[in-house]
Amino acid sequence: MFLLFSDNEQMNFQINRALMSVLSEPALPSQTDENARTLADQNARTLAEITAAASKITDMESWSATWWAAAEKARTEQRFKHAAAYYRMAEFYLPDTSVRKEECLQSA
Repeated sequence: MFLLFSDNEQMNFQINRALMSVLSEPALPSQTDENARTLADQNARTLAEITAAASKITDMESWSATWWAAAEKARTEQRFKHAAAYYRMAEFYLPDTSVRKEECLQSA
């Protein structure tokens, strides 16, 4: 699955990469219908969250700020896998000299 989130090809690739890292695995045939629905609901919420974040990105500065905010929200909700992925996204385009880059890496 590859979705179009941005006209910027590189950013779009990175957003898809983050999406794949946080989606839940599909339900196995041995799992109940309720478990399958729960996983599907979690994935739908994740996709909505990433789509909402991606819609706020207009440049490199908003890229970092948007993913930082998403990471902080996920962390406060104790969704640590999501938080780590979003901190990584926030860090991705920052210059090596950026103080925020180290904060992202430490937080992830």
